[in-house]
Amino acid sequence: MDHNSETIRRLREQLKASRLAYRKHILCIAHMSDNAARAEAQEKLEGMEETNKALQESYLLATIAEEAGILFGMNSDFDDLLLMQLRKKYELSGRQLAQLFGVASDVVYQRLKCLEGVKA
Repeated sequence: MDHNSETIRRLREQLKASRLAYRKHILCIAHMSDNAARAEAQEKLEGMEETNKALQESYLLATIAEEAGILFGMNSDFDDLLLMQLRKKYELSGRQLAQLFGVASDVVYQRLKCLEGVKA
């Protein structure tokens, strides 16, 4: 799928750049002598860590979408079977499934609630 391949490529580049910026920032912190500046830089570092985590998660979800044959984040029409298969196979949360399919989290939570309620 061209959309997924392009998304994966873009996310990989963003993740690589973000990780490089993170490593450079760590080196800057290591050479700082001012404790106040160092503390401020540490706070920025925490934000960079969150950005890296979000990019990595998006990258992984895009690769899952490509493997599953769905368009990543494109409000894909998904069926209950595919939803449950992906949830179990990759142990995805409702939020991750919503991002994967490009729908609101409450839509996924409602469907999961119905599906898992039926099984109980």
